Amino acid sequence: MNYNRILRATNFLFICAGYQVQWFSVATRIFKLHAAPVIYLILLTFWYAACFREHFLDSSIFGFLKMIVPALHNIIRFHLLMGLKIWIFVIFEMRYITKALNDFIKILPSQTNFKWSWKDLNAFIWLFSGLLINMGFAFYIMFEMEFMLPTMNQIMHASALFLPHFALACSFKVLNLASLVSKSELESIHSKINDVIQNDSPIRKKDSERENGVELSSQPSTDLEIKIPDLETLQLLVRKLQGLVSTTSNINQVIQKQMLFLFVMNSISMLGAGYIIVYYNSKWHLILEGPLGNSLYAFNVGVFVFIFWDYFCICFVNYSLESVKFKFLKDVIEILRRKLPLEEDKRIALKDMKKILKNNFNMRIFFRMPIIWQTLFTVNILVGLAIALFICFHYLNDNIENLEAEMNMDEE
Repeated sequence: MNYNRILRATNFLFICAGYQVQWFSVATRIFKLHAAPVIYLILLTFWYAACFREHFLDSSIFGFLKMIVPALHNIIRFHLLMGLKIWIFVIFEMRYITKALNDFIKILPSQTNFKWSWKDLNAFIWLFSGLLINMGFAFYIMFEMEFMLPTMNQIMHASALFLPHFALACSFKVLNLASLVSKSELESIHSKINDVIQNDSPIRKKDSERENGVELSSQPSTDLEIKIPDLETLQLLVRKLQGLVSTTSNINQVIQKQMLFLFVMNSISMLGAGYIIVYYNSKWHLILEGPLGNSLYAFNVGVFVFIFWDYFCICFVNYSLESVKFKFLKDVIEILRRKLPLEEDKRIALKDMKKILKNNFNMRIFFRMPIIWQTLFTVNILVGLAIALFICFHYLNDNIENLEAEMNMDEE
């Protein structure tokens, strides 16, 4: 895997989203503060402030919703205020993320291979597939609108709502980046000690020979020996593994607050999108017919698709990392279980490696929860039930009010 290529690409995405102001230098292999990203972030912040203000003007759609759909108005208002706090939070968190990434890059080996490999393509798919899905929905909406450009007010309203969300969503990509690179490095370390943990060890060869009726009593006892790297090489691999685990875990720890805030923003977005979809299917489709209605519906369906795709990516990438780690750990445990005549220092080094893999390499989300699909599925089911109850309550309440209004009109 070409780490420089992947780091450059993700760095450019982070800068465009307003998540980072440091530029990745290939020569020094470090994220450095650069004037261009800083100026870009300042301009982006001014643009966000202008868009935020646009929502609170009397002539805006925000004021219109306050009179017509108070519940949706409150959802959007809460989303806006949370977005403002998150934008400030992301700016203050930039230095911590950059420091954690720089520490992570230091333990990666230097590379001279610039050819594309399957690992590179796989990393780009998991890191940038969400962006391609976003572009696909954007193209569909443009097609429905006959490729007419949205008005400036529409652009500003959408920017105020989703700029902080897009910036914060990069925290998932940081974790995916660290997991993909850690997976590649684990495979590299595993292959370097393959002589220690190979499956075709002399013990298994002797078992197969016994099954074939081959007499082994004449074989020398040196056949029980197994090839392993020298002690210095083995200890170097242990230190490399320890550095990889500690820096990856540090990245995971630094972005815990960001992932928690992102979960809150995702929940608010799903609440607003679900509310609009239910009311569109029941009432608003009579008013918003044609391309405008189809675009509104597609946009809110896209909100669910974007969010669940992010969760799917983080689960799958972590699952692939756990699979490589488990295979590595299983092989180390197997060679220790055989009780081969290893030197004591080498056995201690292998035990250290086992301890590191077993106890210190567990990726978490929301501070304590393991990143597995069961956890995220359960949490999102609970959020979905809460959203459904909220929407049902307001939907039934609105129908009751409409029915009362009709009965009063009939009485008059």
